[in-house]
Amino acid sequence: MKSTRRAIISSLLTGTLLCVVTARTHAWEPNVMDLNGAITSGDFTQYLNNTSTWLNQQAPNKPSEAALAALLKNPAFALALAEWQLIAKTGGDKLTKPETATAIMAIAHHIEQSPADHQTDVTASLKPEEAEKEPTPPAKSTQATSEVSKGPIIVAPGATNHIDAAAFSGMSGVNLTDCFTGGKQVNFQKNIDDSWVDYTLQVSTAGTYALTIKVAAANVDQVFHIKSGDAEPITVKVPWSKGLWEMTPAVDIVLKGRQTLRISAPFQRGIAMHHLELKSK
Repeated sequence: MKSTRRAIISSLLTGTLLCVVTARTHAWEPNVMDLNGAITSGDFTQYLNNTSTWLNQQAPNKPSEAALAALLKNPAFALALAEWQLIAKTGGDKLTKPETATAIMAIAHHIEQSPADHQTDVTASLKPEEAEKEPTPPAKSTQATSEVSKGPIIVAPGATNHIDAAAFSGMSGVNLTDCFTGGKQVNFQKNIDDSWVDYTLQVSTAGTYALTIKVAAANVDQVFHIKSGDAEPITVKVPWSKGLWEMTPAVDIVLKGRQTLRISAPFQRGIAMHHLELKSK
């Protein structure tokens, strides 16, 4: 392991590992949406080029072994580097979808199990004007209108009610993609003042329900605003999941009869949402 780390650091210092640099006119960061698009299309060439550029942007201006060793402890950087090595070794256009999903997710989950030394905004090294520019739209994304729910979602007491993110009755500022772990995911795009999805619920037994949401976020300090019927919105902190799926902390909401549950995001970085869970208390 130590020899491998020394080899990686040596390669970084000599500039041989991150030799592919694509000129960029906007900020990009490793994210589950673009990775999902690459898996869906079966072509990782653009994702590989974007990751190469991002890795170079994270490198210190005056590289030293100590500085690069510290950089490798950053879980976001380590994950991107591991993905880059796998894709570059195999070829961006040669991995099949199942092979790619299995291999890359194995790397991601391995790194996720390692304790992080610190949290970091993956755009912290970018210039302010670069960080505010829009990323390339994810491949194979569609406007979310095709998955609009045709009727209310039944919420029953005494059980965990699973609601697919794609089962919304209305939306604004989001898009929909296939999820490589199955089903669909709703993507809240970055730097939009008010993006949201609505879910029409039919609650058989009024009362307090615990709400959790399965999300993937590549940046810290992200939130959702939850509005149930006419109640005042509440804020849910989105966990920094390093781009992997993770459940939000549970929050209590009051539900009764037929009503709308809205999940919205303020002006911030992007978040992917897979499903919701409601359980009576």
